[in-house]
Amino acid sequence: RSGIAAPDLVTRAAAASAPLAPLLAPLTRLAAPLVGRLAERLPEGPADDVRGQAEALVVAQATAGDRTARVAVRARDGYGLTARMLVEASQQIEGTGAMATAEALQARAFLDAVAYEDVNGALSWEVL
Repeated sequence: RSGIAAPDLVTRAAAASAPLAPLLAPLTRLAAPLVGRLAERLPEGPADDVRGQAEALVVAQATAGDRTARVAVRARDGYGLTARMLVEASQQIEGTGAMATAEALQARAFLDAVAYEDVNGALSWEVL
């Protein structure tokens, strides 16, 4: 089971607007060029000092039969972390074809490799 925590208002608004999606599709296609031009004017992302202030905590739990494992991952600077993880994953992936993340990467080795802390960001993890 997974999900994204969202305020109740956001969840209700998304559910209420879902039936309108087919009606809005033509408008979305017409607006795409304008939205694209506006997006090109935006900065690449937040400034470095702001990036380092963004923090996240992810707690994951896996169950197999009567065994359960939990891990907590704490991170700062999602932009830098994404790049770090993509590079590391490209170096560690074994196998070919479609695979689940757990099949492609060894969790402990991957998290150890991407764990770091510096002035711009950080990633740490622990088994709970």
